[in-house]
Amino acid sequence: MYPIIYAHRSGSAAADEIAGLKHWLPFFQNDRIIDVCCGEGRHLHLLLRMGYDAWGFDLSRTLLRNALQHKDQQGRVVRADMRATPFAAAFDVALSLFSSFGYFLEESDNQRALQQMITLLRPGGRLVLDHMNRRYIEDTLIPASTDRMGKYTVRQQRNIAGNRVRKTIQVFDGKGRCRRFEENVRMYWPDEISAMLSKQGCRDIRIRGGFDGKPFTHGSRRMIVACRAAGGK
Repeated sequence: MYPIIYAHRSGSAAADEIAGLKHWLPFFQNDRIIDVCCGEGRHLHLLLRMGYDAWGFDLSRTLLRNALQHKDQQGRVVRADMRATPFAAAFDVALSLFSSFGYFLEESDNQRALQQMITLLRPGGRLVLDHMNRRYIEDTLIPASTDRMGKYTVRQQRNIAGNRVRKTIQVFDGKGRCRRFEENVRMYWPDEISAMLSKQGCRDIRIRGGFDGKPFTHGSRRMIVACRAAGGK
């Protein structure tokens, strides 16, 4: 159901996001890039078309099967748990986009996932973490919504419990059948993320309010965090 519920996460949106990142972060053409939790590979597909030596991994077999429909991604994606990645420290850039971080209920698992992202990087490599802005979510949360998406009706209920935002999703197919899902994501304050990265030895930590590099404010829709791994120049 992911491609239906998040149909608005399109290839054109991915192109805008990558272009925005390149505007304020130095991505060189010879950089080797890993897309953490790549899903169907909408960012990965774009990076490969741009000539980057790009790779990706995800836990979802369904999304990876969809990714493999693009010939350029065949042999470039791996099924893996972000807490135990199969890659060595061989990348110049690691991307974690669209709030793919914070899903584990045990905070130690989230910490382990972050540590694993950093171990993917060569000394001085860059990590880019796209996450929700907690203050914005708290101020603008819509408790319930119903949307028509093709032949499906999608009802979503949302609430905040402590430091987590929860979403219950019901997808109706018009034939009396309903599938139910739940998302439960840990929200972080900027200082929390900075402290976690510093603990892992990261430096040059920057937080922006969008992919375009605009300043981070309480009203920013996103929290884009960039940093460098230890070592390097």
